[in-house]
Amino acid sequence: MGRDGVCGECGAENLPVAHFCCQCGAPLDSAPRSVGRARHPAPSAVPEGYHACDRAADLYYRIGSAWGGRRLLGTENLGISIFNAGYALEQLEVRVIGVNAVGRTVFDFPQKLASAPKGAE
Repeated sequence: MGRDGVCGECGAENLPVAHFCCQCGAPLDSAPRSVGRARHPAPSAVPEGYHACDRAADLYYRIGSAWGGRRLLGTENLGISIFNAGYALEQLEVRVIGVNAVGRTVFDFPQKLASAPKGAE
């Protein structure tokens, strides 16, 4: 948030107790920083093959071969791509969790990303 309750993204005036901008939904500086839960009012188009991430507005993932493209055999290493259709994010951490057919977690690891610009993979 800029000066006196003014949103740094769109310039709208906000109440002092607001955590998100009343005009564009951007988080205000007084709000705790966490994964975006407010959808962008004009999100980028999501490329084909991406799926919505759990508990994160406008973040999508795609699984493919670690060598690029789609998986051929189903036994090669996985590559996971993240696409951000919403607000630009910085210093985020995503958790990649794999579960088997009965719902048991088989892997769970965090990955830190320096940034996730809007409309970028």
